[in-house]
Amino acid sequence: MPLRAAIDLRKCPPSISPRSSFHCYLWKGGKMKPKKTVTSVEEYIASFPAETQSVLERLRGTIKKALPNAEEALSYNMPAYRLGDRPVVWFAGWKTSYSIYPLTGRLFEAFKDELEPYKVNKSTLRFPLSQPVPVRLIGRIAKFRAKEDSGARHSYKRARRPSSQRGDRRGPSKSYGG
Repeated sequence: MPLRAAIDLRKCPPSISPRSSFHCYLWKGGKMKPKKTVTSVEEYIASFPAETQSVLERLRGTIKKALPNAEEALSYNMPAYRLGDRPVVWFAGWKTSYSIYPLTGRLFEAFKDELEPYKVNKSTLRFPLSQPVPVRLIGRIAKFRAKEDSGARHSYKRARRPSSQRGDRRGPSKSYGG
């Protein structure tokens, strides 16, 4: 069932757009509460229980080691690692698992056999908190995403026509003078 059908969006706080079910996260006692925003990766990790914190710190260290030139930032209220101006890898902690984003089609094909024991859903790769962190696999995934993203930047750059050749999309202007 879609989220919009399950939640009465008219009861969202006034600070949140009533048309945006994405920004109304928690439903408690008939009231919607927006998810708390964090200002740093340390604060994000500290918001979890101690057992989860240790796993997220290990995950963070693994990604930092795999991408030493990446800048650590927050994007979509999750830790993200940027190379240049674009995030390459995100991670998030949950009650029973932690996730790495995005899982692209090329990444899935490259690591298909190794990802078999883990839950894959759309562009999300979920690892259970109850199992040890697969450090080597996560490091290789981070490096693959960095390489994939840098290749995508160069191959998808669209060549622009010179301004003299662009013209007006509506066609030539018509002058009605007399």
